[in-house]
Amino acid sequence: MSDTKISSVEIQVSGMGVSGEILPEEQILRRDLEWEQRLARTANLIRQIFRIQHVFIRLIGADGNWVRMESGTPVHQIRDGKNPCDTTLLSNETILITNAETDPRILSHEILNDVPDLKSYLAHSLQTSSGEAVGVLCAWDTKPREFSADELEMFNDVVYWVQREVIRARELDRASQVQRGLKPTAFIHLPGYEIAGFCRPTQSVGGDFYDWRATKHGAAFTVADVMGKGMGSAIIAATVRAVFRAAAYDHEADRVVQIAAEILEADLTEAGAFVTLIHGRLNVETNTVRYIDAGHGLTLHVSKQGDVTRLATTNFPLGIGFAEKWDIKSLVMYPGDTLLCLSDGMLDIFSGTLEALDEISDVVLAGDTAKEVVSLLERVAQNADVNDDVTALVIRRT
Repeated sequence: MSDTKISSVEIQVSGMGVSGEILPEEQILRRDLEWEQRLARTANLIRQIFRIQHVFIRLIGADGNWVRMESGTPVHQIRDGKNPCDTTLLSNETILITNAETDPRILSHEILNDVPDLKSYLAHSLQTSSGEAVGVLCAWDTKPREFSADELEMFNDVVYWVQREVIRARELDRASQVQRGLKPTAFIHLPGYEIAGFCRPTQSVGGDFYDWRATKHGAAFTVADVMGKGMGSAIIAATVRAVFRAAAYDHEADRVVQIAAEILEADLTEAGAFVTLIHGRLNVETNTVRYIDAGHGLTLHVSKQGDVTRLATTNFPLGIGFAEKWDIKSLVMYPGDTLLCLSDGMLDIFSGTLEALDEISDVVLAGDTAKEVVSLLERVAQNADVNDDVTALVIRRT
């Protein structure tokens, strides 16, 4: 666990999402810091508005332990399981104690042995939409004090906002788990070929995806980029992937895209969204790739000698008009050739223009295997500050 100081607010980065799923360290820090900083700023704002000594937001992690964002005098000496937070957690009402020295509820807790200066306490449980208690918002002071009706109403408004933040974070976590589960995990054996890929969403979920699946004579593959970012794009991306995966085994690339366009047309129109993509079929017996590029234009064919060809896009994206016929292209994969399919987020890591493709092709040539090329690109992506999803799929003939 690491601690980060921001003004008078102590933020404890748990290394764990709200749902408790362990994520890669870089994604943990980026996402958890942004979210916990918002809650910590809220705690600090409450402390200033109420002119109260201490405010903290405590959430229950997946392991049952507390994760705390606090403002004011540290309360690390308060022992979990021995404080009013536990009582508050089980209640859906505001817990108000104006004088701990005379209130029988607080006298029954051993907290007075740990923090004898605690004299007043205001708290409410944090619950999900289903009523599941996931934490508490607490404020306490070293002096007895009364809270006005306006202050109590304001406190309850803040509780409602924090609950919405917690619910949103949990929903994003679950969506992120689902999206990660959609990535191709099964290894496919392609005689004479290697295949690898990665996707790094700019938020917990994103609109990019890559996929592959085995076919009778090789593999079908897809890289797609849904307009936008976040939850809405992720839902569309999951739908697009499911449609392509269902159709890819039995049909040529143009027929797969045609089927997908017909199925997705109404949904994309209603959402006002479009999808750029490349979908292809690798035949390991003929060493050919037949593909459809629908408004994507970010695929490189790199020879072992370093010659680079950018595959042209000759079709509109899905969701922009309706095509009765799709222009299918083909290429030959010679020994040492690499096919690299990208999303536009990869360009932003470099110059942000198509000139970045020259630098990216250098990375391709630097990798000895498809997996190594992906590792190099992923390492660059992790160190970059970009505001777009980053995806890459690499196919190399050995």
